Amino acid sequence: MLLLSTVRTIQKRLYYLLLPLSILYGYIMRLRRQMYKKNHSKSRMPKYPCISVGNISWGGTGKTVLISWLLKELLAKEFSPCVISRGYNNKSRNYPFIIDPKSSAEDAGDEPLLLAKKYPQAKIIVDPIRTRACEFIEKQKFANFILLDDAYQHLAMGRNLNLLLFSMDDLENDWNRVHPVGSWREPVSALFDADIFFIKAPAKELSKVHALVHEKLLEFSRPVYVFDYNPKLPSNIKTDKTIENVGRYLLVSATGLAEHVHNTAQKCMGEKAVEHIIYPDHHNFTQKDVHELEQKAKELRVDTILCTEKDAVKLATFESNIFWKMEVNLFFIEKYFTEKEFTECMQEKFYKTINFTTYLQDAIEKGQ
Repeated sequence: MLLLSTVRTIQKRLYYLLLPLSILYGYIMRLRRQMYKKNHSKSRMPKYPCISVGNISWGGTGKTVLISWLLKELLAKEFSPCVISRGYNNKSRNYPFIIDPKSSAEDAGDEPLLLAKKYPQAKIIVDPIRTRACEFIEKQKFANFILLDDAYQHLAMGRNLNLLLFSMDDLENDWNRVHPVGSWREPVSALFDADIFFIKAPAKELSKVHALVHEKLLEFSRPVYVFDYNPKLPSNIKTDKTIENVGRYLLVSATGLAEHVHNTAQKCMGEKAVEHIIYPDHHNFTQKDVHELEQKAKELRVDTILCTEKDAVKLATFESNIFWKMEVNLFFIEKYFTEKEFTECMQEKFYKTINFTTYLQDAIEKGQ
């Protein structure tokens, strides 16, 4: 699997050669979305309230962290939420697959397993055919609220609310650059189907965000929320022990945007990593990988290898106490084109003029 940096280099060098393919692909995706709009019967609407959380690009937008935030909010309000994920790179052969916190990352996929471990009260289901998973949920009746993970382009599944996330790259260098010349999955016209926009950006870049929002997103007339991460103290992936200062450290990551991990680590630790070793997104670590990382730590004379939560669920299966994970909390730092906080805006858009309690009770009765 190619690293994202390598893909970017190829795209830049072959831009004019790939451009016709990009235009054709964008046209096909636009036509596909239009066909679903004209024929609503193609989309299956869940019997329970449903929110989709997705990207316009490949990833690195903070989608999993936002889903985690939504799960926490729903559980606090005593709902029974369920997440449907396609479980990228999972090896399960039985679908729908309900993730157990003790499942392996190989069977479950790293992101679904992370959510299952953090929120054992919620149901996390992996199924590449989301409509099948939805039918399973309605039949089993173990949830009353559905979150669709990475489903902005999954039009076969209906939803009550469409949340779309951007990275800073999406709004700058990659704006409307559809695959294969860029990272966008669809052309800019697809943005009109979103209900709320989100931008993952550090507070120090708010002036740039302000300019980009008004330049690129104003015409869509959607609320825009900017969020960042607030890191917790690093914790050992085997013992859960936390520590304020781990000293010099080696950073390892297998996520979409390694630069974001690097910046979060620096914010968490107060200093840069001695070295950052980057693997492809969703990489399944092996014993050989772990051994090589331990050897690298010895060479660099560091006692700590820092990783993300997503990578920690895979690395925790190996017998090594040198790995520590960064946990983060999402917090909102700015909003545009609305005076409402996100929870209030979501409620208004999601339920329209319908009282939520009445709507939910009706949904539950339909599910029965």
